[in-house]
Amino acid sequence: MQEISVPQTNQSAYEPSFKQVLNMNYSLQAGYKIGATTDIAQGFAITIEGVNWRYPI
Repeated sequence: MQEISVPQTNQSAYEPSFKQVLNMNYSLQAGYKIGATTDIAQGFAITIEGVNWRYPI
């Protein structure tokens, strides 16, 4: 896949500490999961948008 470098930042109640947008042409097989990790086990959130290629519904 791809490794994302996260810059050192100070958290703020008003500004997000970090945001990265990746446009990927990737097909995830049924039953597979997307995961991520950090070197020092910090908490973070991941938001993913996608489409279902099964047609017709």
